[in-house]
Amino acid sequence: MTIDYVLLVQEVVGVAVLFTFGYYAVRLLASFRKGMLERGWRLVVFGAILLGVAQIPFLVAAITSGNLSTTLVAVGDLVRFMGMISLILGFRAQYQIWRVDRKTPPSTWGTRETIER
Repeated sequence: MTIDYVLLVQEVVGVAVLFTFGYYAVRLLASFRKGMLERGWRLVVFGAILLGVAQIPFLVAAITSGNLSTTLVAVGDLVRFMGMISLILGFRAQYQIWRVDRKTPPSTWGTRETIER
């Protein structure tokens, strides 16, 4: 059995990058606690963590062979797919919050009145 060191280094770098992505996603979520942006960012953070965790089976599959490798790749694909779905749902939740066309404008919009302070 021979180990492809280039592929192994690529997998390790991929794990490091995705875990860095997950770390900063968690830090970002901490700044949006208990606000209207929390739901969307919670999904984004969950997706980022899943993408980082999904890289681990690919890393292990790179150094193993046979049926275990095939199973690990399938598990990694499934977890990666769930992470992507979670990211999409989180971004959609953010989009729904920031959408302008569904919000009713304040009563002073479109009139010549000004808001008194």
